[in-house]
Amino acid sequence: MKIQPLALFPTNITHTIHEVTKDEQENWFDLYFKHCGNDGRTHDLLGYEQVQLEPSLEGFYENKVMPSVREYFKTLSIDSTKFDVHVTKTFFNVVDDNGINKHNHEENHISFTYYPYIKPGKEKNLILYDTKPCHANELHQGWFHHYVDEWTEMNCTNFSIPVGQGSMLIFPSNMSHNLAKKDTESTVIKSFNTKEDLLKSRFCVAGDMIITKKAQTRIYHRTLSSPEKWKTFS
Repeated sequence: MKIQPLALFPTNITHTIHEVTKDEQENWFDLYFKHCGNDGRTHDLLGYEQVQLEPSLEGFYENKVMPSVREYFKTLSIDSTKFDVHVTKTFFNVVDDNGINKHNHEENHISFTYYPYIKPGKEKNLILYDTKPCHANELHQGWFHHYVDEWTEMNCTNFSIPVGQGSMLIFPSNMSHNLAKKDTESTVIKSFNTKEDLLKSRFCVAGDMIITKKAQTRIYHRTLSSPEKWKTFS
């Protein structure tokens, strides 16, 4: 008997590794303090989500984010030159020993997380969850948990990804995710008031993107029109 398993309908996650220089880390630390409150806290939940507008980050988006995004679409056999990618927000998600609640960014299309600095010993896994209510091969929701002998990419409904310094992940924005935490750890947004505080942390830069047609494209193709064609009301 010849067996040929087919992994149909998988979810595409692109994991790239980038070199991080000391100068880049220093720039991220400086930007943290520029985009935080007087209490040393920052997060998109608190309204700090415009880091992408910083001129010093042009190289970051050109040399790290966009090559990773192009690899993401290349895996799907999609020509990313046929549409525009817009970074709608970028923010900091910095932790020491605490975790992060399960959430998604489904108001966008694709998202990224990037880790320019992780203090040794502060590593945590990023957990991604299947967007469907149950696995396509389950008889019903939760059935696998009673019968699976080993969790693999073929049968799991969530997957824990170890990330190190320089890691960048590109994934669908509607995919729920959280940061692994122990029962004794909090999910409260912490304060970091000095560089010494940040040097004790796991420093994550997160961002969201939407896809639109190029301005000169007339055919619909199931894609948002270019923002140049939008009419805004307040």
